[in-house]
Amino acid sequence: MIEAVENHFPEVIIIDEIGRTEEAKACRTIAERGVRLIGTAHGTSIENLLVNPTLQDLIGGITAVTLGDEEADRRGTQKTILERKSPPTFDILIELRERGVFAIYRNLADTVDALLRGFIITPGIKTISSLSGEKDLTDKKDLTVTVLKEVSTAIFPLCINTSYLERGIRSVRAPMHVVKDIGRADIILVSKGKLMKKKEILEIAQKMDIPVEILEKNTLKNIKDFLRRARKKQLKEVIIDYEKLEEIIQGVLKKGGNVELPPGNKTVRDEEQAFIARFGLNSEVIGLEPNRRVIIYSKKRKAR
Repeated sequence: MIEAVENHFPEVIIIDEIGRTEEAKACRTIAERGVRLIGTAHGTSIENLLVNPTLQDLIGGITAVTLGDEEADRRGTQKTILERKSPPTFDILIELRERGVFAIYRNLADTVDALLRGFIITPGIKTISSLSGEKDLTDKKDLTVTVLKEVSTAIFPLCINTSYLERGIRSVRAPMHVVKDIGRADIILVSKGKLMKKKEILEIAQKMDIPVEILEKNTLKNIKDFLRRARKKQLKEVIIDYEKLEEIIQGVLKKGGNVELPPGNKTVRDEEQAFIARFGLNSEVIGLEPNRRVIIYSKKRKAR
């Protein structure tokens, strides 16, 4: 296969029944050379590929990583965990569930990461029905990709005892960390008693779309109570209909004009903007909560 790439400069290579380690390594080499790759491999499910030492390199491979005590406490996991070793050879995985029924994993790297963390992944489902000799591609259900992410929340303490906050994070094993730069913060934590004295910083936070959490009392007990509540929100569910979003983007590319997407939370907006950027388009977040939304601009980004 590699000789075919070197001698014939193909744009697309289709490989049937990848079954040996050498073939999996060859596929990675071909993909890294910029050739579009389509392949098939035997396996009952994506989880089956994860534990198949021969084929797991196709989806990035798995390696055991030993975390430090502090990082293990922050994540709330054991010190030895499994992580994806490298980028997957393929960007998208299609799983044959039964005859004519397909499960589609559109972002394979995120899917593998989530599975290794023990999260549940809901793929898009497609069916093919044979009617009068013609094949009709229809949805078994809405093509909605659900990805669960464990996010380490960056907290900017404002008039909060930083020592208490760091102790609280370690104590409740919350996936959070303290930052000193407000621009890197996901949340601003402020003491209620100091709220009125920090109006300027809070106005900056509002402009930067950073949520502000108010702590009644600046005590270790109150900080731990806040962290326990916040920890329950750490599993962020991102539900994006990528097929519909791509249709909107293609419409912008063909017809021009700017298009506003429906309002969504910050995680959804970030996912939408990342997806839009793959098509070379600019986007921006506009409006005020709870109606903040992404607008897609028809003018393409300038290449750097």
